[in-house]
Amino acid sequence: MTELNIEITTDGFVHDAKYRYPIWELCNEYRDSFPGAEKLIINVHERHLGELINSIKNTSIPIVIASDKTIITITDNVQKYYDTKGKVTSIPDPVDIIRGLRFLLNKAVEEFNKK
Repeated sequence: MTELNIEITTDGFVHDAKYRYPIWELCNEYRDSFPGAEKLIINVHERHLGELINSIKNTSIPIVIASDKTIITITDNVQKYYDTKGKVTSIPDPVDIIRGLRFLLNKAVEEFNKK
């Protein structure tokens, strides 16, 4: 059995260690959830206010499983919180980011097992 290679890409505030380490730990919990897969790619991107407005129209599929089930790609978009004037009011807690990513990983496991 091939060991699952986990590749994590982050940017913006999520690139900070207080986010990256919990993301890595979470992904390791799912290491055995994709039997036969070779690579799990996790992309967590910060979206800025203008991108958020445009992304409502252009939503991408957050979970992509290769037809041969060797590569699973999960993309999560996160954002800072803004007031009505566009000023940043707060940044999400790592627990909230992990909660969203755990949801996507659980859905990926379900989809992986359906195929």
